Amino acid sequence: MELDLDDGDRLLAFHGSPASYDDVLLPHLPGDELRELLGEVGHRLLAGGHVHLQWLRRFGDSVFVNPGSVGLGYDHEQAEDDVQFDAFGAYAVATVEASRSEIAFRRVPFDPREVVHAIRTSGLPHRDELAGRWRVE
Repeated sequence: MELDLDDGDRLLAFHGSPASYDDVLLPHLPGDELRELLGEVGHRLLAGGHVHLQWLRRFGDSVFVNPGSVGLGYDHEQAEDDVQFDAFGAYAVATVEASRSEIAFRRVPFDPREVVHAIRTSGLPHRDELAGRWRVE
């Protein structure tokens, strides 16, 4: 999705990469791999997701930002077979002006017990397993 910015430039937003919903962009990717996944973009601001991790990186004349996840944030250092979700919504606010841009990362806590209750009463398949993935203290 492309959006016009107030300064006359454009934002390109996508899930995995501009070419694929499923591409995985992580902060430690070498520059050549990131370039291959992002391609020739020509936008001042690039916003991607998929990995539920807040991060920011310069990419030529552009800035790439992953705002995180509102509802399924997690520590990426966990064992993949036992992921526990964190009870905060993670997002980013982009302020773009002619002479400067600002990206502010935000996190807002919520009560995971309400999420667990909603999952358990939802009728979803595998709801007990999914509810058990939330950190409830």
